[in-house]
Amino acid sequence: MTHTRQESGAMGIPRVTAAMLRDLGVCKEQLEVFEAHWPNGAAVTLRGLAKARRLGLSTGFLAYLLPYATRVGYKKVCDAAWAECDKVSTAARVKYQKVSNAAWAKYQKVFDTALAKYFKVNDTEWAEYREVNDAARAEYRKVCDAARAEYRKACDAALAPLLRDALRQREKGSKDDD
Repeated sequence: MTHTRQESGAMGIPRVTAAMLRDLGVCKEQLEVFEAHWPNGAAVTLRGLAKARRLGLSTGFLAYLLPYATRVGYKKVCDAAWAECDKVSTAARVKYQKVSNAAWAKYQKVFDTALAKYFKVNDTEWAEYREVNDAARAEYRKVCDAARAEYRKACDAALAPLLRDALRQREKGSKDDD
């Protein structure tokens, strides 16, 4: 993992190469993105680091290219920056939650009012529907019952003489068999 020769580009700016990243154990996907954008390696500049971050590359692991003592100093700078980031983020989160909770409460109040109106209207309309539906169903049953009674009368009227004839024929047949 130790690189004896400093990789340098134009104007003597050190470069990070794909070989260095491979030695650090960078994942295949990150290495492919790096090689697609910097086939000859990337100069170590703020602009280059910003581009790497925009491309979704992790850059923190590059600190492992630093000598240990330098890396300790770098970590102190990053820890202080993180503490400030966390402080600002926490304050922003508290403000966001306050605004969000107030908006949610307002929404919930409007929703609850609307829901109560809905149920009131729904109950009224449901009762009206039931009244109309029950009347219509009663009329439907009345008509159907009358139609079925007529059907039964017609069937009975047809069945009675046919059945009488059939029974007479049967009686005759059994008398003939005697």
